[in-house]
Amino acid sequence: MSTDGELSPCAAPAASEVTSAAAEREAARRARRRAKAVRVEGWAESRQRQADAQLGRAKEMRSVIPLGQPILNDHYSAGRDTRYRGRARSLEGKGYEAQQMATRHAARAEGICRWEEERLTAPVTIRRIARLEADQRSISRDLAATPSWDTGELTMEKPSPEWEAKLTARAAEVADELSYWRDHLQELEHTGVKVWGPADLKKGDVVLLETWGWVKVARVNAKSVSVTGRRGWRAGSGGGWSSRGWWRRRKPAWRQASLQ
Repeated sequence: MSTDGELSPCAAPAASEVTSAAAEREAARRARRRAKAVRVEGWAESRQRQADAQLGRAKEMRSVIPLGQPILNDHYSAGRDTRYRGRARSLEGKGYEAQQMATRHAARAEGICRWEEERLTAPVTIRRIARLEADQRSISRDLAATPSWDTGELTMEKPSPEWEAKLTARAAEVADELSYWRDHLQELEHTGVKVWGPADLKKGDVVLLETWGWVKVARVNAKSVSVTGRRGWRAGSGGGWSSRGWWRRRKPAWRQASLQ
C-alpha cells in the first residue's frame, strides 16, 4: 500500500496492454481488486480516526482525575464521579475496539494486494497454464464424443448442437486464456525469472528442499524429482516444477572454490 492511494499490485494494466478478451477480463478483474483494496483501506483509515478521537477524549477525561484518586463513596459527588469514570472507560473500550478493526481492515487490504501479486508469479502461472491445458483436452474429448445414458447403457455420442456451441465457445475462451498466460510467463522469463524444468537437473545434483534442506536428486521425472534422504532412504516425489521456492541448484565445487 502507498500513501497516494495507488496499489501497484492491484492496479489495472494500461489500455495499450489490453489486446485480447482474456486481457480485458484480467484488466477488469484487477481493477475490481484494486477498488476493493482502496475501499478496505479507506475503512481502516476511518476506523483509525475514530479510535484516535475516542482514545484522545478518554485520555482528556481521565487527565482531570488526580492520580490514584479513588471514588469518595461518602461524598455527595460519588455518583457523578462514578458515571464520569464509566463514560471514560466506555470511550476507551470503543476506541480500542475501533483500533482493532482498523488493524484488521489494514491487514485485509494488504492481503488483497499481496494475493494479487502472488497470483502473477511464475509458479502460480505455471499451475494455471497446466489447469487450462487440462480443460482444453477435456473440451476436445467432449467435442469428439459425449457420454450418454439415453438408451439405458453408456454410449458415446456426438454432442447436441446447443451443447456443441457451448463447448466451442468455451474452447475459444480457454485458448485465449492460454495464450495470455503463456505470454505472461514469457515476459517473466525475460525479466530474469527462472522457470525450472527437467532439463535443468540430472541425477546426482543437489537441490534445496524447503522441509529437508540440501538433498541429492535420485531421479528426474517429467513434473517432479525424486530425492534421496540424508540417511540413504529414497523419498518420494519432492514436488512439482512449479513449487514455490523449492528448487535451487547448488554451484559445482570447482566453481565455489574459484569464487572464494
